[in-house]
Amino acid sequence: MKLSDLLPVEALTREVGWRIVLPRFGTLAAGEIRAKTAIDDLVTVADLEAEVALADGLRRLFPGCAVIGEESATPDFDYDSPELLFVIDPVDGTWPFAHGLPIFGVMTAVLSHGRTVGGLIHYPVTRDTLVVAAGEGVYHLRADGVSTRLPTLPQEARMVTGLIPLSLYKSQGRMELLRAFGDLSRIVTIQCSAHEYRMLAEDQADFCISTGLKPWDHHTGQLMLTELGGFAATVDGRQWPNVTGADRLISARNRATWERAAAALT
Repeated sequence: MKLSDLLPVEALTREVGWRIVLPRFGTLAAGEIRAKTAIDDLVTVADLEAEVALADGLRRLFPGCAVIGEESATPDFDYDSPELLFVIDPVDGTWPFAHGLPIFGVMTAVLSHGRTVGGLIHYPVTRDTLVVAAGEGVYHLRADGVSTRLPTLPQEARMVTGLIPLSLYKSQGRMELLRAFGDLSRIVTIQCSAHEYRMLAEDQADFCISTGLKPWDHHTGQLMLTELGGFAATVDGRQWPNVTGADRLISARNRATWERAAAALT
């Protein structure tokens, strides 16, 4: 998948974000939000409608492609077989979206036989997009159409800002993380992959810890890190997608920072 092939996908995603997602931001009625597996695991009418619109649009753009989304995924879905597969997160950051916080994005990854070959993250509030193609780097597409390639991330070790999802852990797990990283200048809990990967890609954060790993949350961001010189793995060295949902994945601005974060966690 070349960068030029992703531009129609970006245009589709931008249109869906503007037409379906953004009008629902701050206007959702109580009946348009419901819990899935937990009280804070939410889905909204925007998630459902955006996923359908994106899936329909992708099938028109790429006849014969396979499409799977967060709201339609099944545990037995085979991500490795399709030659061209689009993996959709229609509203990443549904909890802040549903609570009126502008911390959400629309994510699409492109896979070929299980390997991520491209992807994008669109931000409906600011109407800009990060786009990545394997071997071609990461680009920032502004709302006015100006495109800029993101520079490679610096390679010195740095541990100042950590993105740590404290709300995903019970009290013992939270204390473990605070003991490991309590000396950091800033610990941030965003719990929105779209913005966590943006902060890493733009060198606004040093590392991120993720758990509850789902394909739609990480395929695009992990490819971005690879293209920018970042590094990600579990503490025992397994890399995406060779992980389980319960693993803790450490994504960092470079290998040296990852090693420091992994050492602190163990």
